[in-house]
Amino acid sequence: MKRIKMLGLIITLMMICLSCEELKDLAGERGIASVPSISTPNPGFLINGDENSYIQFVVNIVSETQPEKTEVVVSHGTNFERMKIAELTSFPATVSITLGEVLDAIGAEMSAINTGDVIYVEVETTLNGKITRSSASLAIPVVCAFDPALAIGEYRAVSATWPADGPVTLTADPADKTALASVCGSYHNYSYAGASPGSFNSCDGKYTMVFTITVDEGGWGNYAFTFTRK
Repeated sequence: MKRIKMLGLIITLMMICLSCEELKDLAGERGIASVPSISTPNPGFLINGDENSYIQFVVNIVSETQPEKTEVVVSHGTNFERMKIAELTSFPATVSITLGEVLDAIGAEMSAINTGDVIYVEVETTLNGKITRSSASLAIPVVCAFDPALAIGEYRAVSATWPADGPVTLTADPADKTALASVCGSYHNYSYAGASPGSFNSCDGKYTMVFTITVDEGGWGNYAFTFTRK
């Protein structure tokens, strides 16, 4: 009886191993062949309802081995059925993709895209007949159209790392640095300046930003703030 049980266990393990060998990586092979890179897109979003809104980025092959074929593919949301949208033949290559082209590629109507959705952009390379997909990818948010009236006005400013929680008024100002107070205690020219690119929610006017806080006598470093529209 023990021999029968052992034999059955061995057969089961062999079948599991064979099943594992037959499984295919649906995500595509990675980490081999030519290695593409994608620059930070500018603009880095698509506008819901505007088929002419676009993203633009640069693709480059950073390895000596050149692929037989390089394609840019897109997918929508949780549907990772990647569809070809462009083929690249020389590098570096500047790629511009509109929302309308994305819709055509994935076979969807504008009504299938909603604010808050994400469009994924990836680069696939073919070498020796094998298609690989590297970490060169972008997650592009679909946002509301920009309304200038939502970008200014009365806000609540809150920071988890700097003692700030109170009302502020945001106005359009081309200057990058503004002195909030000429004298602040024993300090002079208490100022905020943008320390890194922040984010702006064009649907509700919410800002998330990082500021460098300085005075003439020195500074305190960088602090994250959230500005919520009242």
